Amino acid sequence: MQPLRVIACWGIALAAYVVLPAICSSLEQLEEFYRLKFVERATHPSEWRAAGAGEWALPPRARSMIALLRRNGVQDFRFTAASVGANEPLVTQRLTEGAFPIRVRATARDVLVAAGEDAGNECRIVDTEQDVALVRCS
Repeated sequence: MQPLRVIACWGIALAAYVVLPAICSSLEQLEEFYRLKFVERATHPSEWRAAGAGEWALPPRARSMIALLRRNGVQDFRFTAASVGANEPLVTQRLTEGAFPIRVRATARDVLVAAGEDAGNECRIVDTEQDVALVRCS
């Protein structure tokens, strides 16, 4: 039984030696191949603190709102219930987390509203993203 294990181990090693260079010409490509085929969306711990890391897991509505805030250089913001969707605590939580270091503040001039929602006379539309608008109030 022991010789069969040795032969099997050598066979696997030889196959890896022959096949992997044909798939990947460098160590970096081998790492990327492994990540895409076996780990999928996992990241290296050094990437966890990188800007935008893990945003693929956020709800699409939260991602579009965060993109809107970043694109316009917002420092702090508030949002209306209609902008996050009725009874959507997940979107509210993920928006608050994902937008960091941009802070949610009750006194912020920049407000996320649903497209078409009346923001008031003292507010003007700055930018829109899908069905959400960023308005700046005076």
